[in-house]
Amino acid sequence: MPILFVANDPEAKKTPSPRKITAARKRKAGKTDFDFGALPRQQIWPAGSDEFLVWQCREATLRALGAWEKIAGPLAHWQGSANRRKLKVVVDEGEELNAYYDRDSLGYYHFTSSRTGKLRRFAASVDVVSHEAGHAFLDAIRPELWSSNYPEPNAFHEAFGDCIAILTSLADAELRKALLKQDPKLSKTNFVETLIESLANGIRDEDPRHNAAKPRRGKNSYQWELPTTLPDDGGPGVLINEIHSYGQVFVGCFYDTIRNVFAMQAKRDQKSLWKAARIAGTLLARAAEKAPHTPRFFQSVGRAMTLEDNVLHRGAHHDAIRDAFGAHNILLGSNAALAPRTSLQGGAPKIAHAAKQPLAKATLDDLKSRLGLSPRTAFRMRSYDLGGTRVNEAIHDRAVPLRGLSPKLANVSAVGVEPSMIGAANRHAAVLGALPDPQSTTDEVRSFVASLVRQGAIAYDGESKQAAKAKGGKRAGGRGAVGGPGGAKTHGVVRRNGQMVLERLRFSCGCRRH
Repeated sequence: MPILFVANDPEAKKTPSPRKITAARKRKAGKTDFDFGALPRQQIWPAGSDEFLVWQCREATLRALGAWEKIAGPLAHWQGSANRRKLKVVVDEGEELNAYYDRDSLGYYHFTSSRTGKLRRFAASVDVVSHEAGHAFLDAIRPELWSSNYPEPNAFHEAFGDCIAILTSLADAELRKALLKQDPKLSKTNFVETLIESLANGIRDEDPRHNAAKPRRGKNSYQWELPTTLPDDGGPGVLINEIHSYGQVFVGCFYDTIRNVFAMQAKRDQKSLWKAARIAGTLLARAAEKAPHTPRFFQSVGRAMTLEDNVLHRGAHHDAIRDAFGAHNILLGSNAALAPRTSLQGGAPKIAHAAKQPLAKATLDDLKSRLGLSPRTAFRMRSYDLGGTRVNEAIHDRAVPLRGLSPKLANVSAVGVEPSMIGAANRHAAVLGALPDPQSTTDEVRSFVASLVRQGAIAYDGESKQAAKAKGGKRAGGRGAVGGPGGAKTHGVVRRNGQMVLERLRFSCGCRRH
């Protein structure tokens, strides 16, 4: 039986009309999947009905997963366990300008405008649905980014969701045909690169001056700046030190990469557009998994994309990537990222699978001394191939005090991750790139937390995410669960090993009203 499907955001301009389609097939047993609970009967339901919303959200979610697997291969499992195959989806969480991913589920709200009376149900937007799914995909392949307290990795998480929304649209042949008919060179505003219109319009109805009261866009001219130098707030579309806003810089880099690769094709039709999207998407997926977790994460990912292009395509798209990032003031210098900077004590790292510890004790001791760390400091190790070069990361966490940012954070700290890339030079261990700078770590972490304080995004009372979800009632298996304003809190203060620390609760992609 067919269903009615809106292939983009319901409020996108010049987007193709809703169409009747055959619903996506049920995923095979054992494959990574979503849990919608009991589904209504499969048929053509009225566009405003609860039943339509469930089938619309299911189709959008499975299309996002399908697009992801076409560029990155099968998704092995969800974050948390190698055996975790199902992720809950709550189609209607309650009344709020919001949608979220919290590791337990994807959740979508509805909202009725107090000014216009218009009801918006965000699970009906393919942009919103695929954006939140994008958080889950990234969390599955790079879970440590969840805990980042740097502005750029957090902004990248939001940007990654927008990139998945773009790729989900471009995976649809009918949308590609309609797009190229309107915008053959991808040089204009269009319904694919303009994102999450319904949520932005809902925010605009409530507060026309809100920074998010304008849709985010992939075709943009935003220029990278240090996030600590950006304004704390601004009108609609102004680039500010807030992760949804700041993430648009990276989305611009990614969309321009697609445009540049598309321009390289001999025949610029819908098939070559999907080819360009798959090339850019595959490089993004591989880079997101491998890029060193540094404060300058946009550059880190861009460099990794270029280095991975050397492996996959012999560097055929090097200029396309470099020019895309350069257009947004991000200079890559990818080869320099793997250049040995200084030698360390000890021999060249061993192959990780042949030794539990790829780095010699002398190397680790030398590294601790250079970083000013206690000899008892323990490193986490991560080994991977980047651009054909074996890289070993020795990672440690620096506790950054948050005193002075809020009276409620006086005895709270947040973690700044400091990875050191170690490779080989003439049979010796050597630092690749630069060593972490403790002052930069402190500045970046405090800047990020200060932005959370300003946005009212911290649950200071230590309320758990489970308790926040339980407010107002029990979930209804994806058919109309109840939620509340706690969903806008992205971080909470919790006690770990006797210390009060700030931790992430969820990625929340809506308007915080406080």
